[in-house]
Amino acid sequence: MSTTVKTDLELLCEFVAVEVQRDKKQSVSAVLAAWKEREETITAIREGLEDVKAGRTQPLEEWWTEFKERNGIEGRQ
Repeated sequence: MSTTVKTDLELLCEFVAVEVQRDKKQSVSAVLAAWKEREETITAIREGLEDVKAGRTQPLEEWWTEFKERNGIEGRQ
């Protein structure tokens, strides 16, 4: 089984083609803004996964307690 790795330019071209097909009236700046948001989302997900692998996580119960304290929320809610 062979694997093909696409370049950033190829990925961008495919993304633009899909976006233009979806909405032919989109501006170039709107498509590029959507690409940028996509890239930022992918980066954030990768960073989050690295944090999990490295053990940089916090139990939900602990986070929830701290969140309620920071925001003045009382009770279970």
